[in-house]
Amino acid sequence: MMHRANRPLTPYPSDVQHDVYLCDGRGYRQALLNDYVSLSYSLSTKDTGGITMELPPSMATKVKDYALLEVWRHIGEREPVFVDAFVIVNRPQGQGGKGTRFLSLSGPTLTGYVVSGQRVVQAVSLPSAAAVSVSAPSQRLGSLDDVLKDFVSDAMTEWDDDSQGRSLTSGLRLSIAADQGQAERRVVTASLTPITSVASDILAKSEQSTYVPRKLYYRVRVTGFDPLTCTFETLVDRYGAYRGLTSSKPVMLSQDLGTAGAMDIEHDLTSEANSILVKYTASSVTKLTRITDTTRAKAAPYAFREGFYSATATTKTQAEAEAQYRLRAGKPRRMTRTTAVSSAVLRYGVDYHLGDVVVVEALGRQWDAEVVAESVSAGPPASVQLRLDEWGV
Repeated sequence: MMHRANRPLTPYPSDVQHDVYLCDGRGYRQALLNDYVSLSYSLSTKDTGGITMELPPSMATKVKDYALLEVWRHIGEREPVFVDAFVIVNRPQGQGGKGTRFLSLSGPTLTGYVVSGQRVVQAVSLPSAAAVSVSAPSQRLGSLDDVLKDFVSDAMTEWDDDSQGRSLTSGLRLSIAADQGQAERRVVTASLTPITSVASDILAKSEQSTYVPRKLYYRVRVTGFDPLTCTFETLVDRYGAYRGLTSSKPVMLSQDLGTAGAMDIEHDLTSEANSILVKYTASSVTKLTRITDTTRAKAAPYAFREGFYSATATTKTQAEAEAQYRLRAGKPRRMTRTTAVSSAVLRYGVDYHLGDVVVVEALGRQWDAEVVAESVSAGPPASVQLRLDEWGV
């Protein structure tokens, strides 16, 4: 634990402003929405993010079905940085008792829209009433990050262009982010399945690997000033950069340093499982075995907590190796919520970002934590709430 004297810090120029461009459904900019009433958005490494925006009612005629919003963020003296693109799927209007009118826009990130329950994996376009195979043609073999891209491509094969020839499919490129490596090679089969379910299954398979368990992430990133020109990226091990305790320049989130506001730290044992019963089938006989983290299970008389896992492996050793994922998943997690504070040390969005692994200092200890979500209120003044999950446990 590092000890330091508290000292006042002179903040960086850190006022935050947002530019939001309204685009039509084909990705063409229609207006700069600099007179919005309110703006808030959230981003996540698991893409549960979205946007909510309230506009003057006079804008109602300019917002079309499946309009896009480009969000750019200015921090202090820096050039504007692209945040994300959002697809508007809900635009309620209202009129109060005294005639006051309201217009709101909301929708998911482009990642959440492309990899969604409204895209179905179907490897080939079938004629009406054709027979459907439940294995091939929807079977993929390869490293799991490449397999995920293949299934996204499958889900994008159907009608995607409009009457003016603009196409999301033709603009979407599939690539692996630089220097990320690849996940384990596996066979994955899916047929007539929402792509979001397939993606969740592939991410779980990567973490369940009996060889080298690896976290797998994905995102859709706009590659130019056109929201229909974008890249589907897969990232292995980390979503962002490592700026933790053993890095050359750690990022410290600490009230003492003036880089974090109030902290809400949750250490929850509710769903802990430290001993797993593993079911597997060998020679048509169903068998059970058990794996236990004895350190956790013997921490206290009441510490023993059981879980259950159905393995696909057909031997005891392989089934136990496969179930190690369930044992890891059953560990207690330390989750932190805090407000990002700009200081003379660092600024969120400049010196560290969504997905980075940073150092949290609180309650007399330090630990590495991943920035897994951000929630932004545009203000004024703008505020950023962060969620961080303990890293490497």
